[in-house]
Amino acid sequence: MKHKTQAEMESMVAAYAQYSGTKKSFCADQGINPHTFYYWQRKLSTDNPAKKRNKFIALEVKGGRTEKTSEYDQLELVYPNGNRILLPISSSFRLIEQLVQVNC
Repeated sequence: MKHKTQAEMESMVAAYAQYSGTKKSFCADQGINPHTFYYWQRKLSTDNPAKKRNKFIALEVKGGRTEKTSEYDQLELVYPNGNRILLPISSSFRLIEQLVQVNC
C-alpha cells in the first residue's frame, strides 16, 4: 500500500464528512486501513488539543522605570495564567531559560 500524502489525507477526511456510511465502510471503499484514517482524522481535527497548544510565548519588552527600581535592574516574567516573577536583571540565562519554558 502506498503511503498517502497529507494533502491526499486532507481531501479524504473532507470526503468522509460528506459520506453517509460508517468509517469502516468508507475506509474499505477508499482502500485505506481504518487505523490510518483514524490517525489522520484526529491529526487534522480542528478540536485537536495538540493543534490548540501554542508552543510559543510572546515576549514583551517594556521600557521605563518602576516605583521599586531606580534603573532597569529587574526582569518581570508574566505567564499566560497571570503569574508574575520579578528577577534581578543579572539573573543567569540558564535560570531565565528554565523559567520561560512551559511544559504542556
